[in-house]
Amino acid sequence: AKYENTSIADPEILKTVRETWRSDLFSLFDYSHNDSNFKLYTISEELFRHKCAPSYTVSGESMNVGVSEGDIVLDCGAAFGDISLQFAEKVGESGHVYCFEPYDQLIKVYEQNMKLNPELASRTTLIEKVRLTY
Repeated sequence: AKYENTSIADPEILKTVRETWRSDLFSLFDYSHNDSNFKLYTISEELFRHKCAPSYTVSGESMNVGVSEGDIVLDCGAAFGDISLQFAEKVGESGHVYCFEPYDQLIKVYEQNMKLNPELASRTTLIEKVRLTY
């Protein structure tokens, strides 16, 4: 993939997730979007959506639904935290994203994504009330 950067990726994260997530390329990607630089563990489909067709945005004649600056967002099923960071980019400094993820392995990926993107991570909070293993 064009933006893939496995040279600095955690091999344990890549191995574990790739064993269970086989429907798309999961990797560490390095790219820019809207004047922000991202280092992000995600799947290639979400990379495309972030750059070309944002997730969780609907526009039409009678409605316009999406995340805006200053919003409070609940990301229920935060998984890798990739979408959480997209939301954090959109809410800006005056908004916040509350993230819920019960699976230990996905929380490890989420935490790595937050470490790789500290400015946006400061706009997120992980709620760890329920944790499951698989």
